[in-house]
Amino acid sequence: SELALQFGGSVIIDQGDPSVIVIQEVQGAREARSYSVGDFVLPGLEVAAVRPNEVVFYFKGYELTRVY
Repeated sequence: SELALQFGGSVIIDQGDPSVIVIQEVQGAREARSYSVGDFVLPGLEVAAVRPNEVVFYFKGYELTRVY
């Protein structure tokens, strides 16, 4: 099945657990939320790792890396 991933955001690593802020469009409005390792951004799309230059997601047995 297909998963459209159109989002932007920022990564915060300085304090505490690393997290990623994902900005998604939900029903025509932009929505920003913070996710940590183990959180689900979308059904089946889990934050696997947050590193200095990339965020890794798990989806249906695949590892997807978003480099920034």
